[in-house]
Amino acid sequence: MQLLNSTDAVVRQQPVSNKKTCDFYFLQPGTKYYIRLFNDDNNNGVWDTGNYANKIQPEEVFYFPKVWEMKANFEFEETWNIHALPLDKQKPDEIKKQKPEESKKIKDRNKERAKKLGRT
Repeated sequence: MQLLNSTDAVVRQQPVSNKKTCDFYFLQPGTKYYIRLFNDDNNNGVWDTGNYANKIQPEEVFYFPKVWEMKANFEFEETWNIHALPLDKQKPDEIKKQKPEESKKIKDRNKERAKKLGRT
C-alpha cells in the first residue's frame, strides 16, 4: 500500500498486514493524500512492469477513489473494495499526468450540438 501526495509521488509505503489492514500515522494536517495498492506478486517491495518476452504480466495496481484530507488529531478508518470501480475509473483526475479534456467530458454530444445550433 502506498500513500501518495498531490503530485503522485510516494510519501510512505507499507505492506498490508495479515488482517488485511494498513496504518499510516503522523500525517501532515491540511494535506491531501491518495492511496495506491499494488499486488506484489514476487514480494520484492516494488511495482514490476512485467516482461513481454517471458509472458509475465505487470503487477496489478488499484487506486482508492477518494481524496483523504488530513486534520489535526483526527483518526479514521475506511473499508475498500478494490473491484468496486473499473480500473480505468479508479485513479483520481487530480493526480493523473494527462488530464481529461473538458470537451471530452461532455456526456451527451447531441445536446451540446443542439445548443450551438440554437435548438434546445
